[in-house]
Order: sequence, then structure tokens, then C-alpha cells
Amino acid sequence: MVLGPDVLPRFVENGLVMRPAKPRDNPDQVRRMLRAFVRGLRYAVDRPGDAIALIQKGWNLDRETAQVAYEAVLPTYNQSGESSDELIAAAIKRAQQDAKITQSSFAQKDFVDWTIIRTVQRELTR
Repeated sequence: MVLGPDVLPRFVENGLVMRPAKPRDNPDQVRRMLRAFVRGLRYAVDRPGDAIALIQKGWNLDRETAQVAYEAVLPTYNQSGESSDELIAAAIKRAQQDAKITQSSFAQKDFVDWTIIRTVQRELTR
């Protein structure tokens, strides 16, 4: 069996995206959202049986298929909530290519701020 993470290049799959004003104007709401997201992720990692049951129910799968799905995505989980500089740079480059932008001064700091997730991680230290 071949799994996606074994053959595909690594990239940022998802994240919490918002306008710059949101974390500035309502950092507590953003922090609560991130805390819930990290707690849910940790729950799924710490309690695979519960996570598999949820996958089984949510997608109407038999237990074996739900377990295979869980095990396939487990290596992609990022419990720190941060991505490497290389992955962010690659995501920016792909977005520029998709938008056919050949010249730009975009930098990671224009798109990424780890301040709140780092605060959440400190709060949730096990």
C-alpha cells in the first residue's frame, strides 16, 4: 500500500486564515478557536478508538476502512500548529504561480503569525 505522505511533496494543507484585523481586534476569540482545534487534534491522537468511531459514523464507513483512513492521515497531523519556513515559502510560491504573479515582494511575515498558537501551546502544555 502506498500512502500520500510517502510519495507526495509536503505542503501546508490547511490553517486558520483570517484578515489581519481579526487577531488584532479579537485575539481572545482567535486563541479560543486555536485552543479548541489543538485540543481536538490531541484528542484524536490520544484516543484513536474514539477518532476511528467518529470517522466511521461521520462518513458511514465500516470500522476497518475508518481505521485505514485514520492511519493514513495520522502521519500528517501537526500538533505544534506551526509549519516550517520552507513549507510556508513553498505555499507562497505555489500561490504566486497559480495567480500568475511573476514579481512580488511577499514575505512569510506578510502571511504568518505564530504568536497566538505559541501562546495556546504554552497554555495547553501537558
